[in-house]
Amino acid sequence: MNATPLVLTPQELAQLLRLDDATARRLVDDTSVPRFTVNGAPRFITDAVIAWLAAQEGEILPPLVPVPVREAPPTIHLPPASAKETPFVASEALDALAEGATDPGRNLDRLKLRDALLELNSALLPVLGRLSGGRLHPHGDEKVRTSPWRLDEAPDGRIDAISIAWGGGEHPPAGFVDRARVEVEVGAGELRVALLTRRGFDEDLTDDELEHLRQHGIAVDTEPPASAAKVYPLGHRAPSLAALAHALSEDLELLVPLWAKSV
Repeated sequence: MNATPLVLTPQELAQLLRLDDATARRLVDDTSVPRFTVNGAPRFITDAVIAWLAAQEGEILPPLVPVPVREAPPTIHLPPASAKETPFVASEALDALAEGATDPGRNLDRLKLRDALLELNSALLPVLGRLSGGRLHPHGDEKVRTSPWRLDEAPDGRIDAISIAWGGGEHPPAGFVDRARVEVEVGAGELRVALLTRRGFDEDLTDDELEHLRQHGIAVDTEPPASAAKVYPLGHRAPSLAALAHALSEDLELLVPLWAKSV
């Protein structure tokens, strides 16, 4: 029978303690089992490990608690505008965010999308004001109320999406990027409404709250920069402004209270 070596590798430590590799890694990572390193690799002196174990009482390494896997939020579809309704935004404006993303000749099409977002702003402001106690507002400078629509103003020479944001406080930068904000962004194939915050939520969300948001199609990332976002697929014919404003108003009923927890 082979004698136990004086100095152990992590694999030999696992064999000595009759542990599987994953548990042995946890023992090394999560406890103070004595070790030294050689060129960054851990090594263990057998006698020191045995002495350390003899000094321990009770459970050294609690069993892992399985992390529940949350289902992805259901996809919510809005019906396209009917023949009697006007779409929220024209199809050529959506096309300008896809095949025309780098085409300066599509600036006027992107302008149509910007105008549509400004109309949406007007429709949502009463809801935003009511839910936030008047604190959420668009940027005071109308010229930067949306993200760039002219290609010569795009920092990377392409425009795949255009957004509008609402935040609190005075003298914000464009897009309220330095503070918690609610944002609507339109891309070629989707519309995204989101709460975005750089530092996270001041209050932890309970499992029931997270599940309630998930059931309403809102995905939450609580790690800074935290977000809570819902995505609506957009086909070639967009929904009407009235239908979109109604749906987003219901989303804001959930997102604005989260915004209040992050400011």
